[in-house]
Amino acid sequence: MTEQRKKGNTWQATDIRANIGIAGPYNVCDMAGHFEKRGLSKALLYRLVGDEPNLKYVSADYFVKLKEFQNENAAKYVPPIIFLHGTADLCVPYQASRKTAEALTGAGIQCYLKYYEDKSHTDSIIEDLVYAEDFCQEDMMTDIVTIISQKEDITQIEEEKVKRQGGRRRPSFLLPTEGDTEHALTARSSMIPHWCYVGARFVNPF
Repeated sequence: MTEQRKKGNTWQATDIRANIGIAGPYNVCDMAGHFEKRGLSKALLYRLVGDEPNLKYVSADYFVKLKEFQNENAAKYVPPIIFLHGTADLCVPYQASRKTAEALTGAGIQCYLKYYEDKSHTDSIIEDLVYAEDFCQEDMMTDIVTIISQKEDITQIEEEKVKRQGGRRRPSFLLPTEGDTEHALTARSSMIPHWCYVGARFVNPF
């Protein structure tokens, strides 16, 4: 970091307010078997991220236990990490986020975790964004925007602690305009019909 500052880099890792993890496969080592059952063979996984011994370097749970990490006392440079995960995620089981959060907390890294009931791997970043807001009981994107915009303690994410800045704004073409009939307002309440949303969630493999 000192060398970087000499080259004119004026920021350091501790300047980052927080990292936000969204349903990520943080522990590739332990999830290799799960990925294989879901269609991603170990052979292909190894080609993507390296052979089995290298998986520890892309698996947070194991990386924080490596001598290289511990000897450098690297935990003090890692900003708080906020894990967000849907409980209906088939791609990456939501329990994986808790396991990683516990491993990182044990290594001295500040972690926070929030689950979204009955949300799949893509609900919070795709389906919930194109359907009416009032259908969303737990809105991850609103939480993310709130965390980013908060000027005080951005780690207040667990359960009732998030200070919401109102609801998520709808795209401008869905907003009411002068002269709209009741039928037009109803038709534009969402980007897609409800049956389409339900169908998409039914066939979604994630």
